[in-house]
Amino acid sequence: MRKIIQALAAAALLISVAGCSSVNSEKTTALSLMEEINNKNVYFADPNARLWYEINTKYFRDSNGDGKGDLKGVIDALPYLSDDDPSLAEKDLNMTGVYLTDIISEDSAGFVLDYFKLNSEVGNEEYLTELTQKGNELDIPVMINLDLSSCSVKSPYFEDVLKHANELGKEAALTDLNSEYAQMFSITDEQPNSNWIPLGHSPFFYLGFNGTDAPNFSQDSEAFRTMVRKVIEHYLSLGVQGFYIEDMNAFYSNSKEKNAEFSSWLVNTVTELNPNAIVVFSTANLESDLSSVDGWIALSKNAGVEGDLAKAATGTISAKELGDLIEQSNQKIAYPATYVNTPENTLDLLKTEKKANTFKMLMALQMLSSGQIFITAGDEIGLPSNEFDLVSEALSPVLMEASSENAKKNSDSKDQQSDPDKKSQDQMAEIRDQLTFGSFSEQKEDGNSVLNFILQAILLRDSYTAISSGKTEVVNDLNTEDILVLKKSVENSEVMVIYNFGDTEQKVNVENMTLSGLPVEIGGVLLTSDQSVHMENGQLLMPAQSVCVLK
Repeated sequence: MRKIIQALAAAALLISVAGCSSVNSEKTTALSLMEEINNKNVYFADPNARLWYEINTKYFRDSNGDGKGDLKGVIDALPYLSDDDPSLAEKDLNMTGVYLTDIISEDSAGFVLDYFKLNSEVGNEEYLTELTQKGNELDIPVMINLDLSSCSVKSPYFEDVLKHANELGKEAALTDLNSEYAQMFSITDEQPNSNWIPLGHSPFFYLGFNGTDAPNFSQDSEAFRTMVRKVIEHYLSLGVQGFYIEDMNAFYSNSKEKNAEFSSWLVNTVTELNPNAIVVFSTANLESDLSSVDGWIALSKNAGVEGDLAKAATGTISAKELGDLIEQSNQKIAYPATYVNTPENTLDLLKTEKKANTFKMLMALQMLSSGQIFITAGDEIGLPSNEFDLVSEALSPVLMEASSENAKKNSDSKDQQSDPDKKSQDQMAEIRDQLTFGSFSEQKEDGNSVLNFILQAILLRDSYTAISSGKTEVVNDLNTEDILVLKKSVENSEVMVIYNFGDTEQKVNVENMTLSGLPVEIGGVLLTSDQSVHMENGQLLMPAQSVCVLK
């Protein structure tokens, strides 16, 4: 089960991410050059190509001062995420979805206890409903993660099976196990290997998850699918509009066809109950053709510093090799999703001053991908995992302003109280000194910061439907060791997205390049230095570690 990294809309909230304009205009920076070129005519986001802000709620904003993040803290942060007006993209992060991880009750090992109960530390169903309602008002739907491969030995389903099993004698047959939940698990009267664990004092064995005592579900069984349907109905009734399903390969380890069948059943079930809800799966590999699955699919092998995207950004593999991998993925996945950061596969090695530009290029690869994109809370300011406990402080005072804005709108709320984020100037100064790239406010004023680069990447994505929603075609003839060229098209819109991962200027021949029958021109750039992209005699000149969008 994947623990997506601990993670975080109302123009009045921010100390303006648009503060970009407050950067010293007399100094040439990456931001000042990007603002000269990048399109401000953004469109309303395609629901099939959302930017999801991943939040591990218990590690995010603490609204009541108990030292743990909660759903109320996420509600307070909504204005920071989006004001539902892409034309004011510089006033907020312009996220178009919130993805909450680990809000369902679980045991100390992280296995689900009860799908119908929330983790009491983060809040209750009333707060989740308030979050989904306010999110929907801002066109920020809420997604939650579901682990459907296994559950805790202390789950009510397995405890009922264990109770009935312990009441049986040593000569009992499987047909004597009359728990209504027995069919939900893989149970046998023989022990094929060490993954099969004795079921209490009975003569039976159950299949454990990856060497643990957590019982694996039997996805074939009608009892299990009935339970899953009820779980989906429950969270849809609370306003949730998306489900992230971890590791679809874990359902049937020896049957690719069964994995695809169960995944398709799940998508069909969700769509039947709510046509607007979506399902996103993660998968470890592309051994099977997943193009028949209508859900969105993210490759977990793209995550972390050892992931394919990071390998290209760092030069471990060539840009041309990455192009080949993208082609393979396009052939087997119809609806792509992308994430690059997990607790098991962090980007911490790139979140250093020395590797900052490489981190920016990796984030550009992610943000300019088509489909559903997941950005981990704190990544917008390059926050490494060992600093995540400072996320609220790093984003202050924007979160405090967001909270204040919500308080103004809900002056009769029963939860009015002092803001636990408020700290003395000395405390905040000490905290800022611990941050690798500085706080939100500090980065907003820095034209070469991680924050301003990512805000421009979001602006570019929201400026061209072909980038966010288009079909991706690898232009192999132009790809080199350092240059990756992707053609993205949707309906009557086409763009070229060109990456220079190298540490020197590169030239790309665009003399005969056309889009929609017209010569190309520069439509947007992402820069990591005070050198810009320009055209000269049919050559596109790209500075080190830069991105250019041709339209």
